[in-house]
Amino acid sequence: TLIFCLTSSRRRGTIDIAIVAVWLHSPAGLWSRLINYHYMKLIEQIVKRFDAKYQDDNTPWARTDIPVEVKKFVELVHEQTPKGSLLDMGCGDGWASIYFSEQGYDVYGIDGSPLAIEKARQKANKAGMSAQFIVGNALDYPYDDLQFDAIFDRGLLHHIPEENWTAYKKGLLRVLKPNGLYYLGAFSDDSEKKGFDPKKEGRLWNKVMDASGYWTYDHFFNQEVLNNFLGDDFDLVWQSKDVVASPNGSVLIHSIFKKKV
Repeated sequence: TLIFCLTSSRRRGTIDIAIVAVWLHSPAGLWSRLINYHYMKLIEQIVKRFDAKYQDDNTPWARTDIPVEVKKFVELVHEQTPKGSLLDMGCGDGWASIYFSEQGYDVYGIDGSPLAIEKARQKANKAGMSAQFIVGNALDYPYDDLQFDAIFDRGLLHHIPEENWTAYKKGLLRVLKPNGLYYLGAFSDDSEKKGFDPKKEGRLWNKVMDASGYWTYDHFFNQEVLNNFLGDDFDLVWQSKDVVASPNGSVLIHSIFKKKV
């Protein structure tokens, strides 16, 4: 049976109509294909949104200073592994990757935005730092098992739809060494960003089309959500929260976890 699905999406002032033909071998086969199509369109939206922001130099998350919580992460990693390998997930323009490289770590950065990776490589070359940047889907984790002593995620997980969190954690556990440290910087539910849906199971979820013309997916975390998601596999070793909100009202909760043996 040949099934046709009509979908539409609006981006940057235009209407795109996509007709997807799915060959139905079984109900499960159809369902998996539809899920995969939805996932690929979602990734496309996220990548194009961030490319648009990098094109417009609208990147408030890119830092010129090094926040105290990032320095704390390096301090704790250094206590365990003075030299080692570190993965920067959703590395953006590489501001954190370059800092980690300056501290003596073998740094790998991955981001879905080609423009972000181009900027990261340019910044690394200018700084004379060696970091291996690639364009890719971070959830694919194109790395070896137990490759990394530490993993850094500041601003990636809170943009990933919840149905993909299992894949996120599965890959995280696969590539991070036992006792490895994992930094997560994510939106706190103390944030005051506009457009929130009502609270759901202790988490605020927000789906809006922002000024870039693309959909954005924001998740807002508290300690209960973090424990439910990570508590079986990680121990919390340090945590803090922004004292001052960013101009758009967001507050980050910064957590450093250690992978259980």
